[in-house]
Amino acid sequence: KEYQESIQQMHLKFVWPDNIGLHPELLTYFDQESYEIGMQYLYWVSSERFNIKNINKTLSIQKVINQNFDDFLKLNLEEDILHGTKFSEHKKRMYAYQYQMENTTFILAYLNNEPVGSLILIDSKNYLEVDNVLTKSEFRGNKIAATMLNYVVNKLKKKEQFVILVA
Repeated sequence: KEYQESIQQMHLKFVWPDNIGLHPELLTYFDQESYEIGMQYLYWVSSERFNIKNINKTLSIQKVINQNFDDFLKLNLEEDILHGTKFSEHKKRMYAYQYQMENTTFILAYLNNEPVGSLILIDSKNYLEVDNVLTKSEFRGNKIAATMLNYVVNKLKKKEQFVILVA
């Protein structure tokens, strides 16, 4: 924990086997050190079962290109900095690396020309993986993420692909 604090990283990542509970000693340690426990889930859906009826029609959903990559960075780094300076710097390098990848697409949602949401898609033969879904905090509750996912499923997904949402 001291190392993470020294680099201003406000989280730690532990990988734990499926269907194995945490030992009481570990839970006690987490509690004593003021750790919070979180989990990450994977959800998948076929387009036949994906049906969002209420989308935000005032949004403009766009693929990120060189001209709006800075909008993507600014939006995401504003959120990333909340997890520490080093984390934010790492994410900035990661975004630049991922943006260059052939099978990766960045998506932005604009409301009145202001970027208010984003996500990253990783495309493969059998699935589209949706990562890093973000809605700017003051715009949450306005169906921004749902509208971006609707765009992914109905405009970008190939018929044979499943959509995997990392959440």
